[in-house]
Amino acid sequence: MTSPEVPALSDPELSRLKRFSLLEGVPVMVFLAWTTGAVLTGYALYLGAGPLELGLVSSTPLLGQVLSLLLIRLSERTTHRREWLIALALLSRGVWLGVALFALFEERLRLPLLILLSTLSWTFTASVATLLTSLLGDLIPRQVLGRFFGLRNALLGAVGTVVTVGGGIYLDRAAAPWSFQTLLLIAALVGLGAVTLLRLYPEPLSQAPEQVSPPSARSTFRDPNFRPLLWYAGYWFFAASLSAPFVLPYFLKFLHMTYAQISLWSALVAGCSLIFGPLWGRLADQIGNKPVLHLVTLLASSLLPLSLLLATPDSLGWVWLAAALEALVMSALGFGLLNLTLNSSPSHGRPRYLADFSALTGLCGFLGSALAGPLFLLFSVGMPQGGVSSDWTPYHAVLLCSALLRLPTVFLLRRVAEDGAWSLRSLFSHRWSKSKES
Repeated sequence: MTSPEVPALSDPELSRLKRFSLLEGVPVMVFLAWTTGAVLTGYALYLGAGPLELGLVSSTPLLGQVLSLLLIRLSERTTHRREWLIALALLSRGVWLGVALFALFEERLRLPLLILLSTLSWTFTASVATLLTSLLGDLIPRQVLGRFFGLRNALLGAVGTVVTVGGGIYLDRAAAPWSFQTLLLIAALVGLGAVTLLRLYPEPLSQAPEQVSPPSARSTFRDPNFRPLLWYAGYWFFAASLSAPFVLPYFLKFLHMTYAQISLWSALVAGCSLIFGPLWGRLADQIGNKPVLHLVTLLASSLLPLSLLLATPDSLGWVWLAAALEALVMSALGFGLLNLTLNSSPSHGRPRYLADFSALTGLCGFLGSALAGPLFLLFSVGMPQGGVSSDWTPYHAVLLCSALLRLPTVFLLRRVAEDGAWSLRSLFSHRWSKSKES
């Protein structure tokens, strides 16, 4: 016996839910912007992180996705998803208050503690994201879901722009380590304050706990509609994570960019996402998510890494081009994967499917990030000063390796099923006929 469906919201209720979802996301963006990215990586570098430690720092969000699976399993035993959201959000943001205690520990312990705090926070954050996505997927009609998530991600990305730039300017002007600790503590306090907003989400009480065993992880991975998506997403996260830990160090150590410049780069990504996100969303609603993901997968395997590889300290124009390409890719990849996951999962078992998807991609991303450090050290062998002072560095080698390994994802995506999705051949044929008519 499956769970009863959540009743459809009226148009005014649906509009109110969408507006509130945007409002609730604003302080969450402050929390995320200042507990990840340049703040977390910069603090780790200050504490003496090498290639192996940088790989671990970068992998904590992905490891958190894997560890969050148990919490999602527990959430299936209750109808009160909102109460779980509140409890998990409190934990995810509250653990960062531990930064205030760093002065009590020896210096050699502070980097492991930073990695531990980040892992704990992301374990709870990934659970919150999964439960909230499941709730919104139940309440918002599928025919407008792509458009909504495209717009939401873009608008919240614009908020992240302002916050990230402000944080970068502050890091350049304030003394370490207090600069990093201050931003982390402010992020924790803002995030904790935002927890009260979660009470305004509707509680779908009609979604009763399942009276039979929910789909097990084994059955989830055996689902013929879902398994190809897991293969595609898992391999993508593995390949992309091989270079992810070293993008910010590449900016800092090789290109000699300031924190303000790195923040501007992130701002450009968010600003372009504000434009591209809604466009991708509307296009995906018309032609499907698969062809959109095909296009951005090709971009992420070619033009995006190429623009980063061509950048030099005296020629940063390629970096700004890479920011626009990053926005083009990530604004489509985020909601595209989300929509395919929602469309490929049954409504009664959706939290489990989302959790398994999150856990698998997190595990694959963690493995990629964990291998990134040894890979970087391998490419450093025989290079003067580890290669960081030459024109071709281990950073370049890791970026190229990751790009080449992303190419097979194009073929894995072809096996993913999506009703009504256009094939790439149909898409290009349509565009060709349109251009001939004009």
